[in-house]
Amino acid sequence: MQGIGTVLKDERLLQVLIIGLLVVGCWLVLAPFFTAIVFSAVVGISTWPAYEWLLRRLHGRIELASLLACAAVLLLAVAPLSLLLMSLVDGLRLAARLLEPVIAPGPAPVPAWIETLPLVGAELSRWWQQVTSGQTPAGELL
Repeated sequence: MQGIGTVLKDERLLQVLIIGLLVVGCWLVLAPFFTAIVFSAVVGISTWPAYEWLLRRLHGRIELASLLACAAVLLLAVAPLSLLLMSLVDGLRLAARLLEPVIAPGPAPVPAWIETLPLVGAELSRWWQQVTSGQTPAGELL
């Protein structure tokens, strides 16, 4: 027969295990968002003095100060990113134009040295020909 002390220890152990599982579960759920959470904390902490200054200038109108502060942070973060994205798109268009003559002839033929590889040469050569001729799902992408 178990004493009351053993039952309490078992319950305590079960509680600690459940809390541990909850902590691990929360960690796994939040892990992809840690970068965004830290970035948001940095932005919030670094802009707080400006928000308080704006709040004083607007005579304590919290809603208006919050709206203006959010708009300012949005403009300061989104405007440079959108310009960067437009520049990236232009660069990708230029790269596609420059690579078009290289890609247009199609896939390269099987190099002669592939067939001379011991054990795998013939199989690798046959696979290369199947892929480049479109006889496999990967070849259809080419």
